[in-house]
Amino acid sequence: KENTDAPGVEHFMKRLAFCNIKSKFAADSSKRIIAGLYKDVAKELSFKAACQPRQGYVIDVTPEKIVIAGTDEDGLRYGWLTLSALLNESGKMNCVQITDYPDFLERGGHYAPYGKTSEDKLKRLIDEIFL
Repeated sequence: KENTDAPGVEHFMKRLAFCNIKSKFAADSSKRIIAGLYKDVAKELSFKAACQPRQGYVIDVTPEKIVIAGTDEDGLRYGWLTLSALLNESGKMNCVQITDYPDFLERGGHYAPYGKTSEDKLKRLIDEIFL
């Protein structure tokens, strides 16, 4: 089975590189990222959080560790994307506790090209919309 949170992890690694942070996390490091499905990593959270609806996630950032708990792999991917947004350009991140899930069961999009749009530009736009 394909790991569907991979685009989120990839985006996070690009953000780390942008902030000049090494992307390797040592297993024996005092600071670590724990990411997985809620049922597997909920015990690592520093606060009580209910499992979110489909595509939901919980993020817990403390000085000791970061935990991303996705209800499903889509939620885990969205958690990685949110974690990327929390990392500022200096490579620092505030301690936070986030629970999030989609308000709508379906997401829509509309694109009205202005002028001529190349196939490559259109593909990049579609990838960005569905990230």
